[in-house]
Amino acid sequence: MKKYQKILMLGTVFLSSLQGVVAGASEITTHSSLERIEGADDGGSVELPESEVPQYMDESPVSKDTSSSVAGTVRSDTEEVSDNSGETERKVNATEIKPEQQAEERSEYSLDRGKNLPKIPVDLKALAVKNPGSSPFKDISHSIYKNYINWNYSVGITTGYTPTTYKPDYYVTRGEMAVFLHRLAGAPDYTPPFNVYTDINQYKNQILWLTAANISNGTIPHYNPNGNVTRGQMAAFLHRMAKESGKAPKNGKYESPFQDTQNNMFKNDIGWLYSKEITTGYTPTTFRPDASITRGEMAAFIYRFYNKVAIVKPHVPVADPWKYVISHRGSAERVEHTFAAYDLAIQQGSKNIEQDIVVSKDKTLYVSHDLSAKRLTGVDRLYSDMTDSEISKLRVANGEPIHTLQSVFERYGNKVNYIVELRTADQALPFMNMVRQNGLENNVVAQSFAENVLQKIETIAPNIPKMQIVETQAELDKALKSPVSDTICMVWSIMNKDNVDKVHKQNKVASAWTLNSEAYIKKAISLGVDNYFTNYTGLAIRLEKEYR
Repeated sequence: MKKYQKILMLGTVFLSSLQGVVAGASEITTHSSLERIEGADDGGSVELPESEVPQYMDESPVSKDTSSSVAGTVRSDTEEVSDNSGETERKVNATEIKPEQQAEERSEYSLDRGKNLPKIPVDLKALAVKNPGSSPFKDISHSIYKNYINWNYSVGITTGYTPTTYKPDYYVTRGEMAVFLHRLAGAPDYTPPFNVYTDINQYKNQILWLTAANISNGTIPHYNPNGNVTRGQMAAFLHRMAKESGKAPKNGKYESPFQDTQNNMFKNDIGWLYSKEITTGYTPTTFRPDASITRGEMAAFIYRFYNKVAIVKPHVPVADPWKYVISHRGSAERVEHTFAAYDLAIQQGSKNIEQDIVVSKDKTLYVSHDLSAKRLTGVDRLYSDMTDSEISKLRVANGEPIHTLQSVFERYGNKVNYIVELRTADQALPFMNMVRQNGLENNVVAQSFAENVLQKIETIAPNIPKMQIVETQAELDKALKSPVSDTICMVWSIMNKDNVDKVHKQNKVASAWTLNSEAYIKKAISLGVDNYFTNYTGLAIRLEKEYR
């Protein structure tokens, strides 16, 4: 019987040892000099982004060691408290025993129910190397998190589970998280004026610092220091730390490709982590927000947070993000080229709206992308075959007519800029006459796929900015040599660093069309694209403010 018991025990130990490996095995990427190993919110009605929910809200576990309380001031050499009796350190995770519950916690601070700690600032800055070289931890040599753990040790964020072990596969407790984040912030001295929790002792000052910094508030009067931290809670901790230190916008909204976070209260926090490349996900489409995070995974997250957020200078939003955004046919959230579409784009922050020109049988300039009225009105006729009277009777889905270019100019005047696409050279003269009659010479850009159209504009009005649209590499290379193209607007598929640099070397403006995803807009910003067309003005303006 004892033989089978021993086999069972060995099996249990083996399964426990796999815990962290399984948790992070699928999250390996390649960034920087360290192996990139990953252990990632538009808010929904159930999202509570500013308050994480502990796993054991009704429990109040405390340390057995109540013979001495923590010092009144947190110092940089505070360890993830170990037992001075020489027993194995008592840390709560999947393989360890929880500390015993005590009827009353001994605290040097009186519990002050119903009060909030005075708010304190968070200052993130570069950390000095305290322990150069590799760590003394003998249990990380085969861990995929080895390099991250060594870095955390080098700057003093961890001193180990014991002097020679780290336990990378053990789960991180909420108390340990407080210690890690306090050290990540440089271990600032902090003397809390009073206590707000009934269940903290071992990590008291670090937890109260975390609370005063608005990084965590537990569920006062309980903090649950021995409960495991989930991956979702970890995202909330780091996101709040970034916001409280001025490293992230207070009200930013973020998305991620993780299907299992869409209804999670930490959706926005996880989206922020993903946007900063602090996470790549458990898999490309999952994050597992409710899974507990291991000490190895936490080392990776902290390293990335430090290098991608903590020591990066705060982003100063551009003063005029609208300069970079051209609202393609208005906003795609409304019927294209309607006043409703233009109004929404302008409401979202745009000052650049696009018009496509068609000409009626009576030679009047109308605004429509299609040469035919069929798609928008159901009438299968070309505008060029219809009189003004016939066109005036057409209606799009929202009840608006097909607008004349003159009606658009009259509605918006010089409050916006008009990026107008001309299809043929014979449209150039009536277009420029209308621009001059409305006093809008400083508010228009003439765009076309055809160089001869731009040449005609150059002849009639040399001071009007001219944009050439290209959709192949050959067309772009030809446009680079054009004497009349002030701007080259490349299709999204050929928007790359080489082409942007080529355009700039010719002292031309680099533009792109049509960028509708967050990924492509961020790519344009990173490449230094000067402006671009998009169907989603609101998204583009937000990304410009955050990343330009």
